[in-house]
Amino acid sequence: MVSTRPGLLEFSCAQRAELVRSFDQRYGEMERVLWCLSKNSRAPLIDGRSSSVVEALVWTVKSWWGIQGVRSEARALIAQALADSEWSAALFEEPPRVADDAEEFAFDRVTSLVAQSMALGLPRREF
Repeated sequence: MVSTRPGLLEFSCAQRAELVRSFDQRYGEMERVLWCLSKNSRAPLIDGRSSSVVEALVWTVKSWWGIQGVRSEARALIAQALADSEWSAALFEEPPRVADDAEEFAFDRVTSLVAQSMALGLPRREF
């Protein structure tokens, strides 16, 4: 399938700047908060433990992305399942490019997170 949408480099510098401004206006606060929460979640996750900041990250994603039907009791279970996942400092480093297997990696991580949260007692699949 060939995309008919223009590539980013096909826009002028002024057009790209406007696109960034538009993105920042709509998502900038969310991006900054999620970045801060994820950065502060790194140490607990690498240590294999949950924390209040990991729970806050889980709940912020749920709340801001409009995920419906997730009960507040799920917050701690999902955060613990996240902490039970295998994390390393390398996973938090900036990759030089998007890996060829990024989609498969993300799918596997989410599937494992859901399975682990259910093993911890979450009564249904929460994606």
